Parts: sequence; structure tokens; C-alpha cells
Amino acid sequence: MSNEPPYSRTREAGGLLLTAGILGTRGADLVPEPGAQIEAALDNLQALLEREGAGLDDVVRLVVYLTDIASMDLLNEAFTRRFAEPRPARTTVEVSALPLGAAVELEATAESAPAR
Repeated sequence: MSNEPPYSRTREAGGLLLTAGILGTRGADLVPEPGAQIEAALDNLQALLEREGAGLDDVVRLVVYLTDIASMDLLNEAFTRRFAEPRPARTTVEVSALPLGAAVELEATAESAPAR
């Protein structure tokens, strides 16, 4: 059985690039600490976007799922450091659980890279 998920990691539609959920992993391993998970998830988002010819500056909306809303300060610090003005719109939702026992999951909408 494949380790690849049964869904697309990204899809382009109407000039937008939409991502599936992104966890704070390094390789196959979940990073243990919530702040480091947030950073790893943002690194993974950046890498995914770059594979599609986009970057963090192209993100127009970010949905963040946290298992502990007390991690909001860590999220805000990383968000303001990693995203330039104008920053993307953001929704943050506290949830009871995430895959792999993660503390954070990101879902992004970005402008697609123009055809080259």
C-alpha cells in the first residue's frame, strides 16, 4: 500500500491554488513541540507552494486548526514573521484532535503562479 494520501495535496481552480491539510512534520515524523510544529507546518507549506511555482507571498487565505487555542501566541509570532504585508486573511479554529496527534494543521489558498 502506498504512503501517498488518496487525495491531491494541491489543486488549481479559477486562478487559485488550494492545499490539503499540512502538518508540522519533518519527513515522516511529527515535530513534538507546538511552536516547532507551527514552524515546520509553515516550512512544509512554503515547500509545497514552491513546487507549484508559488510562495508564501502568494497566500491570500490561511485556515489554521489548533488543538489548544493557548498556542495562538506562538501562531501569531510565526505568522507575522513569515508573512509580509499585506498578510493573508486567516481563520483559526480550535479542534479536539488532528491526524497523527498533531497540535496544528494548516490549509492555504494562494494565487496561482502565472503561466510561463
